[in-house]
Amino acid sequence: MAEDAATATAAAAGAEAAGAHSSVQLQPRNRTLRFQVCNGFTNQRLSIMFAAMLAVRLDRTAVIPVLIDNGLQRTDNNIFASANNQIPFSDMYDQPYFIQAMAAAGLRVIAPEEAPPMTSYTEVSLVPYGWSATAPLAQQYGNELHVAVDCPFLKIMASELTAADWEFLWTVLDALRPNPQAAAVLDLAVARMAQRRPNSSREGAAGTEASSGSTEADAADGSSSFNFVHLRIENDWVAHCERWTSIRDGVVRDNCFNYTDEIGSRLALFGLPNSTTLYVGSYWDDVDESRRGKAFAQLEAAGYRVVTSADLFPTVLADAVGAGPGPGWNERTQTETQAHAREEAGGPDPRRARGGREYRAMLDYFLAMRAERFIGNSVSTFTALGLLERRRRGQWAAYYNGGNIPLVSLMPGLHRLPWVFTYNSWSPDYEYMLRGAVRSALATRSFTPYCIFQGNESSPIATWLRAQGVRLISHRPTWSEKLLEKARARVKDNVHRSHLFKTPDMLLATFQRVDLPVVPVLDQYTYVLYTDADVYFRKPIRLDDFGLPLPHSVSMSYELFEMFPYNAGVMVANLPVMRQNYAAFIDTMLANDNGLFYTNYGPADQGIINKFYEADLRSRMLSQVFNTKPYKPFDPNAFIVHFHGPKPHDLLSFITTGKCDFFSLCESAFLGGLCNYTEEYVQWIYDDLEVLRLRDACAWLGSSAVAQLFKKKWGLQEGQGTEGTPNAVSDATAAAEHLANRTGEVTQADAYKLEALSGKDRGNTAGSGAGTGTGAPSVSETATSVSPDQAAGAAVTSSDGGGGSQELQGQQQPLTIDAQRMSRMRRALMPLVARQEEAEAEGAARREAGVVTPDYAQHAREHQKAAGAGAEDNGGQRDGVHKDEEQVLMDFNNFKGIGADEEALEAAWQTLPASSAAR
Repeated sequence: MAEDAATATAAAAGAEAAGAHSSVQLQPRNRTLRFQVCNGFTNQRLSIMFAAMLAVRLDRTAVIPVLIDNGLQRTDNNIFASANNQIPFSDMYDQPYFIQAMAAAGLRVIAPEEAPPMTSYTEVSLVPYGWSATAPLAQQYGNELHVAVDCPFLKIMASELTAADWEFLWTVLDALRPNPQAAAVLDLAVARMAQRRPNSSREGAAGTEASSGSTEADAADGSSSFNFVHLRIENDWVAHCERWTSIRDGVVRDNCFNYTDEIGSRLALFGLPNSTTLYVGSYWDDVDESRRGKAFAQLEAAGYRVVTSADLFPTVLADAVGAGPGPGWNERTQTETQAHAREEAGGPDPRRARGGREYRAMLDYFLAMRAERFIGNSVSTFTALGLLERRRRGQWAAYYNGGNIPLVSLMPGLHRLPWVFTYNSWSPDYEYMLRGAVRSALATRSFTPYCIFQGNESSPIATWLRAQGVRLISHRPTWSEKLLEKARARVKDNVHRSHLFKTPDMLLATFQRVDLPVVPVLDQYTYVLYTDADVYFRKPIRLDDFGLPLPHSVSMSYELFEMFPYNAGVMVANLPVMRQNYAAFIDTMLANDNGLFYTNYGPADQGIINKFYEADLRSRMLSQVFNTKPYKPFDPNAFIVHFHGPKPHDLLSFITTGKCDFFSLCESAFLGGLCNYTEEYVQWIYDDLEVLRLRDACAWLGSSAVAQLFKKKWGLQEGQGTEGTPNAVSDATAAAEHLANRTGEVTQADAYKLEALSGKDRGNTAGSGAGTGTGAPSVSETATSVSPDQAAGAAVTSSDGGGGSQELQGQQQPLTIDAQRMSRMRRALMPLVARQEEAEAEGAARREAGVVTPDYAQHAREHQKAAGAGAEDNGGQRDGVHKDEEQVLMDFNNFKGIGADEEALEAAWQTLPASSAAR
């Protein structure tokens, strides 16, 4: 078969572009692949996309399909092609452009009239091949000259596709643009919307024309643009939702029709202004009148000015005929368009020819691509693909129905989860961890990164972030001054509870995350992943990996132990719900008269989040695989590793000095998963010397000479215990002795008094630490009490799995560390370990003697289970805890461990915050 001239020209001009998919050779091929499209406009696009990929895989020429209009021949929701409902590809899409674009991308495509007759094809059903049809087709039909297959959508597993493959698939979608006539219709429709100014949404629905002065009025107030809502209220959609939610396969499907009856107020939650014309897309021939009236009443009550296809297209299609002939614009097409216009105006069957459902869907879809803002129902593939295409192009896109986007589970490469973190320009000593977080996140190709940034946006770190594709959001909360005023009143008391109170910059920086729901750039998202900057990502993450149903408001996982309150260093946030609660949340936050310490919940933003959302947090805890700590045993299923507590430079310092501001967490890290994680981490922190040294230190742990090296360093002799070790712990000794003299019960509050006594920041950089999401554990992490053996051996609990992580990364075996060597080493490094072990022995003796130490961890799990079931026992609880936790909470709330230089503190709080100075 000869290539047409256009294809040959494009192939020659696009020879270099073909490198986008190196496995493709630009040469005429006599083997062809003919395929059918799936039902529905969006599925047509997706099936063409996957057919192109299948043709590339099989090294065949693709034959352009005949599109099927499913406005006719509907039988049990299946559509059969016939002479009455087949639409030529060129009637909808720009066929010459598609052929040229595909040639440039490395795939030869031919029109149906150039293809062999249907009798030449071996017909193959892809159904038996499940999710992966490429290999069986190549093996069984590789020698067949011409192969015809049914719909190839979802017949190539996402795990088979590389980054280059996804770019090719996007190229296919981009090439599926409307033909010139359809584009002219769209241009005219957009212009007509600018001329309409209905007095109410009911008038807009009825097609009332605007007054002659409406265009000038629209231009004056800047509302000539339009927003688009894809409102699924058709009869077939109601039936689909009933079937969808009744599938019994263990998958939660809870969002098919959600918020549809509240559409007006729901759109307002996403910031869609009612001063802008709102185009409401639906297949109105199949909408019950009462359902339509209810939806329009909702929109009218919210003040929206509504336009529909019934308002625009009868006249637009008729007027478009006057555009005159063009490529592919023949007499038959013109006649059909004129007939369609008459039918729309009151003819017998508005679903014939160019008025069919799929042609209307095409017009709606490309109008949605032109809208200023687009919002729809994420269960619909029309909306889902629209969301993904617009977001890829940087256009605003949202969905009103909550929950997940089911299509993403099937094709994760089409969507990137929004990932948000905060940072500033005055914490250079923590930038190495930020670089590791960003590099590892980008390597997964599963995130769209955003940074809520404070400070100098021309600083090196801001420049670096932008170069990585991170979108910087400059945002200063409206409540900043009130917050600082509240904190300033009790700062001398609260600085002893958390180092976050040392400077106003640190406090403002950590509170930034409470404004996630009101940052304008993020208002298009239903769910975002927030993390501190001291994390790295081990695997790609899609929304469904967090488990279904998704959190009602916010979800976090525990800190050191499975107890409440939880750690805000990693959060999955439901922004519309948090936006709805925002005013009440801020009022509660600022109503605090304890200097922003929230009794029983902790200090600062983590405290108020735990307090305000306690019921939701307890009922839906985020799996620990998304907030895995290096001081816990190595977890090969972890998605996110969080350097919570000791940072890499703290751990390296522990190796070289024997000191740890986080007491036993440093030692636990080396006995736990740290060395495995460090081996992974260095690939993202390859430009930081300390992390490289930390990896070397981990390698040394496997050497039999390690103990001797440390004995020499500490001046120990053979057989000598800790008595010969120089006392290098200074102020930490008193706190450790207090801990050792207690019974077998050790509280986290006591453990962190070692960190508190030093309260150091790396390099003593003002404003660094947890204010940027990289700090030490705050006192909010101290509201638990556990026995020493629990503290040493508690394993990571994964509550609801990663969902599909097995296909993303292979299992990694943990490193093995000789326990005897580690024991000798830790005695050399930690003189206080012996005292702690004496306390453990004393506690064991007390238990044997009948003195029972409460198992608070077990009790917390039981309490969490009760709270998750909605139980509220006010007689047995106080502020969310049982009476037998009150002693722990007393230590927690009265914590006075962190040291502070009062003169430096006073000077810091009299100085204008760096964020304000930068502004």
